[in-house]
Amino acid sequence: MKNVMLSKNPATSGALECANNARMRKHFRPCRVANRFLYASLLVGTIMIASTRMAFAQEKVKLYPNYSFQGVFGNPALFTDLGDWGYMSYNMSKEPSATFQISNQFRGVQLNGSYTSNDSWMANGSMGIGGSLNVGATFTSDNKNGVVGMTYRPIHTGKNMTQAGAQFDLGSKTAKLAAETRFPVSKSMELTVSGNVSFDNNEVKNQGFGLQWVIGKFRNSFGLSGIGKTVVDIAEQVNLGNGILPDGGVKIENGKVTGSWLGILKLF
Repeated sequence: MKNVMLSKNPATSGALECANNARMRKHFRPCRVANRFLYASLLVGTIMIASTRMAFAQEKVKLYPNYSFQGVFGNPALFTDLGDWGYMSYNMSKEPSATFQISNQFRGVQLNGSYTSNDSWMANGSMGIGGSLNVGATFTSDNKNGVVGMTYRPIHTGKNMTQAGAQFDLGSKTAKLAAETRFPVSKSMELTVSGNVSFDNNEVKNQGFGLQWVIGKFRNSFGLSGIGKTVVDIAEQVNLGNGILPDGGVKIENGKVTGSWLGILKLF
């Protein structure tokens, strides 16, 4: 077999080495670029996935009204947790009416007021004490003595929100205890289970159980209550984005529709 010897001439050897290196760089440059792109893509993808998982794990279960009306929603102390908003609704019952309501914070106190076209009104004030306790009071044209209440939220994490409320009606001398727990079933679904009981010194006046489930942009609510009669509350709210949430609901007593409403909520 014939041996091929490279020239010992430095100039010739250098020229051949440069030519070989050039061919190698030309051959391996696309591989290097592809590898770097792959490594960068893997790194960015890993960071994005980790960030998404961390954000989902760290984001607390959301606070919003429980339209089953069988939980803590309606307690005078709760409004301070729901932010600033305006609301309009048309109420269909024996005497149809329109309601205008606004909620806004002023110097640490959440002020909430409404006026209904049948000349009824509501005024509420609530505030937080510490990170989990709220107090508040509500006055209406039908109950000027007022209702005082407090709420307590011992758990509020990315996996669960549990809160309880107690209120006392200074007009009817009736107390109400309520509690609810909310937890994510998946990234796009949350479930709320709630219950309450109202009583005075003599007897239980009312009791109820509610379910609310959120799937994507839709919040669905079902409530069951009553002593001596069955009352069903069904409601739906849709999140259209930009702080706009239309809603509607119906109340059924002993199998007959006794009231319904259509409304729209705007978050500020």
